Amino acid sequence: MTPRETRLRQPRTWQLLGAVFSCAVLGGCAWDRAGHDCGGVGLVEVFPGVRVDQLIGIVEFDGTISALVHSDEPAEADGFFIEAVVCTPDTKPHESLVVTEVDARHVHAALLLIGLEPGEPGKWEAGEDGRIERVPPRGDGMRVQIIVDGVAHQPGEWIIDRRTREAWGAMGWVFAGSAEKELGGRTIYLGGNEGNGTVVGFTTFGTEVIALRDVISHRSEVDEAVWIADVSLVPANGSAVVVRMIAGD
Repeated sequence: MTPRETRLRQPRTWQLLGAVFSCAVLGGCAWDRAGHDCGGVGLVEVFPGVRVDQLIGIVEFDGTISALVHSDEPAEADGFFIEAVVCTPDTKPHESLVVTEVDARHVHAALLLIGLEPGEPGKWEAGEDGRIERVPPRGDGMRVQIIVDGVAHQPGEWIIDRRTREAWGAMGWVFAGSAEKELGGRTIYLGGNEGNGTVVGFTTFGTEVIALRDVISHRSEVDEAVWIADVSLVPANGSAVVVRMIAGD
């Protein structure tokens, strides 16, 4: 393989999982699914900003509302269009509700630790008739919440159709697991900052760590861009939030 050649593959999950266990041991916390003995503390920080409750099946990580959600644009502007729910810095803050400084690989590893199995992100394939077909993402199901001042919100409450002003509502999510790309002797995790930073996706780029079950194109010629942030509900730019993922549909 030459330095210019690349290929996509699922991340080396055994390495990621080993890193989590190493982190837990170094942190001095002996715990397992049966005993769950961490001095009475359910959530344990296994990576900076990433916490796990292995017994209940919860992963949480820190974030902030994107600094671009609430803008000085006039009221008649179309709005803040959504292509991801959570992204990493310097990737999609102009089209994501939440930005997180945590390492996307650590989120992946934490989800493994609570027993979730990754599948693969959604994608687009050419059908027999030449039309592009939507291929849904695969992976274990989960619920995603955004916690603001201790109150849990569903991302679909904050995402509305700009034409009807109706909220998306309930959303289904899977642990897609993103993918890795080898380039020039380096392995890049595409859900992180070196990729396109889609930690919790909305539209389908094929790199999401956590993917919406629905397959939506980010290309306006395929799917009209209609989903925007309900700025009347989304907290102020830069507000601290917690993203919570709960195992199970």
